[in-house]
Amino acid sequence: MTDYVAVLDSLSHQDVARAGGKGANLGEMLRAQLPVPSGFVVTTDVYIAAFGASSARAEVRRLLAEVDVSDPEILAKTSHDLRDLVRGVAFPPAVHHAIVSAYDALGSTVRVAVRSSATTEDTGATSFAGMHETYTNVTGEDQLLDRIRDCWASAFGQRVIAYRASQHMTEEPTLAVVVQTMVDSARAGVLDGGADYEPQEENPMIGYRGCYRYVNDPELFDESDPAVVDAMHKIVVAARQHGMTSSICGQAPSNRPEVAELLVRAGITSISVNVDAVEAARAAIAAAEERILLEQVRSVE
Repeated sequence: MTDYVAVLDSLSHQDVARAGGKGANLGEMLRAQLPVPSGFVVTTDVYIAAFGASSARAEVRRLLAEVDVSDPEILAKTSHDLRDLVRGVAFPPAVHHAIVSAYDALGSTVRVAVRSSATTEDTGATSFAGMHETYTNVTGEDQLLDRIRDCWASAFGQRVIAYRASQHMTEEPTLAVVVQTMVDSARAGVLDGGADYEPQEENPMIGYRGCYRYVNDPELFDESDPAVVDAMHKIVVAARQHGMTSSICGQAPSNRPEVAELLVRAGITSISVNVDAVEAARAAIAAAEERILLEQVRSVE
């Protein structure tokens, strides 16, 4: 298409810088002939062009440079101001035309999901799982353009700002946006990630002790937290008991073989890992499956 818009099947893992992690991985899935809903990516070039044509960029940089993430009130106000700035950014005419044309190619009234795709999400060193927004059942070009801005704005949420500070990330954030047709699925599941869990009351829907309280401390966002591991395990087990498939993506199975083995033992259907962790994860999963098989054989003897 254009530098502003890329169809999913044209992307690969080499396009993370312009399509974000999610967009690039969807392209890889299509290359592997997996069933992926059709769509396109609004590239990071759009983000850069839109900000370059406005006065908001300098103010965004100033606010990010001055924010004190250790002060909850300052963090909340800065996040609010940043998101307001982003939502007020206009699309340059060429950008507007490229996005609307790509949407019309899907169908001018088709329902789509609008999904954030950060260039730094789920790398070997960082994980922004659950921090950026996704919107479903978006219809019409006006809604689409608004939701794209909302995805951009989610790059300046409180959790994102605090997490970036904790990781000493000082570069300006950039975000691509995936636009995909909605699927009328017969079954849907729950994808559980992030470490903002504390054991609280039982959830009768799934039967795990999760939490519903936001923990404003980036040091707690760690998938090795026992409460998070326990929640993931119980969700996978519950899905298997109800005849549902389950899948997980993110940093935990990429960096922690013990988490991958726990999920395999629980009966997970598939595990998605970072590109740079594929071989190590494959070896960890194969070793776990071999141990499970040997245990089963020995139990019969």
